[in-house]
Amino acid sequence: MTTMTIHADDELAAAIRKGAEEAGLSISKFIQTTMGTALGVFKRKKKPLPDFLQIKTRLSDEGYRELMSVQKDFEVIDEEMWK
Repeated sequence: MTTMTIHADDELAAAIRKGAEEAGLSISKFIQTTMGTALGVFKRKKKPLPDFLQIKTRLSDEGYRELMSVQKDFEVIDEEMWK
């Protein structure tokens, strides 16, 4: 295992200490877990999608195509509205 030293301002150091305490971990383990997850070294457990989000399996092919064609209207950005 490698030893690393980081430099952190007081605010970051306090947030790390608080996060470790809340998670019930040592500061070292908290940083390892947090950084490992953020960098993709540790894979997050994928939660199964709620039933209502698995819409494709609950609609006929025709119904799904119709839903997706209507959905496209929600993806259009009206530039005038945001001025």
